[in-house]
Amino acid sequence: MENTENHREHYNLYYIFAADKQKHPMPPEMAEEIRKNILRNLLQKSNHLNNEGSSIS
Repeated sequence: MENTENHREHYNLYYIFAADKQKHPMPPEMAEEIRKNILRNLLQKSNHLNNEGSSIS
């Protein structure tokens, strides 16, 4: 039962966010800046984890 509720909530949130995205689109420049920040953070974390792993050997 709990799994069904979580699925239903996720389904509803998807459509709420989709409708909001249509009403208030993000400027392409801002979307690109966010994408770059996410990729930069992932690369930093990946490098950090790789450096930790190599120091153990």
